[in-house]
Amino acid sequence: MKNLDTIDVQLSDHGHGEYISLVLNGEAVEGTFDYHLFAMLGSVKSITIELMTCSCGCAGCAGIFDGVAIKRRRYTVEWRDVDCGLPKPFYSFSVEQYDAVTKKARDYMYGIVERRKDADPDVYQHDGICRSGTIEELEASIRYAEDWLRGRK
Repeated sequence: MKNLDTIDVQLSDHGHGEYISLVLNGEAVEGTFDYHLFAMLGSVKSITIELMTCSCGCAGCAGIFDGVAIKRRRYTVEWRDVDCGLPKPFYSFSVEQYDAVTKKARDYMYGIVERRKDADPDVYQHDGICRSGTIEELEASIRYAEDWLRGRK
């Protein structure tokens, strides 16, 4: 397969806590990325979802009401940007890379929550995307998100 796009996530820190950024074709995407929802998308076949959002976690605050149409094919995962404001209107990623990156996002989430447990709450703020303060809360929110995604298929 030729001309595939690349996808990745990177762990960043804005001085008040860590967050996960979306990286498309080697460039970090501006705006707030719903990494919690993205980490749950590994096996979803087809969905339209808001992957970019306001920093509070509500996509509508950022003027995003449809999001990205995602379609999983045999060898690729395709994204069609409806109104997220991604750099390009269409992306095609290899299934292998996409699955590895959704797992990487989930692993980052566990690390963030683990490090938050010992942080000073006045300095280390929870963001609007991953509000979990404990691993148990994170796992409960993952189960909720997976159930919600199953209902949207």
